[in-house]
Amino acid sequence: EELSALFEASQTLTLTLGVMKDQRETYSQLTAKIAQVVGARKCLIALLSEGGEVVGQVPGYGIDERAAGGFRYRSTGLQTPSIVAPGIRPSGDASHGHRFLHAFGGDTAVAVPLQAEGRTTGIIFAGDKVGGFSEDDARLLSIVAGQAAVAVENARLYGELHRKEETRRQLLYKVIMAQEDERKRISRELHDDVGQALTALVMNLGGIEESMSPKLGEVRGRLASVRDLASETPVSIRRLM
Repeated sequence: EELSALFEASQTLTLTLGVMKDQRETYSQLTAKIAQVVGARKCLIALLSEGGEVVGQVPGYGIDERAAGGFRYRSTGLQTPSIVAPGIRPSGDASHGHRFLHAFGGDTAVAVPLQAEGRTTGIIFAGDKVGGFSEDDARLLSIVAGQAAVAVENARLYGELHRKEETRRQLLYKVIMAQEDERKRISRELHDDVGQALTALVMNLGGIEESMSPKLGEVRGRLASVRDLASETPVSIRRLM
């Protein structure tokens, strides 16, 4: 019966977590479900940082978010479940449970390792249970920790992918803006430098045309054609810009 209950709880948690992606949503639903499974009023997931710290992830369940985000301490992690409760001898490495109780209050806590691909990646804490936690609770929490580890890792990968996509989007935006700035620069140069040169050319051609003898009608006609072409060129340039 006990194994059946453990399996049912594990399966329920797996189905609950199946659609999660966002990290915040993952921690919110994970801690709520874990607290429900073991009958706790508080729950928090903490991950091990590369710098060797246990770092609380937000949000937790039944815990102030600011306090959860500030929960951190140096440690190499937890290898076996640990229970802390009044009147009983603490099991496992009780230092983690005591840190949880010191940070969030209460007198009973259970902590189990969060493991992924054979390595400890964090700790699941549960606290404030009426009547205290038992070894059965620790075993149950250890089982659901397996599914929780998968959900946390998926959320981490999703967050990583989201950050990379955001970085790609920002880089693309910078490239587009750089291209737009370059286009504007070229447009200004064409408008100012080339435009002025063409205007001067048109005026000079007009002057030459006026100064030529009427007998040179064919040459004057060609000059007029060149002048007209030069006059139309700025309009064509503006259309391209």
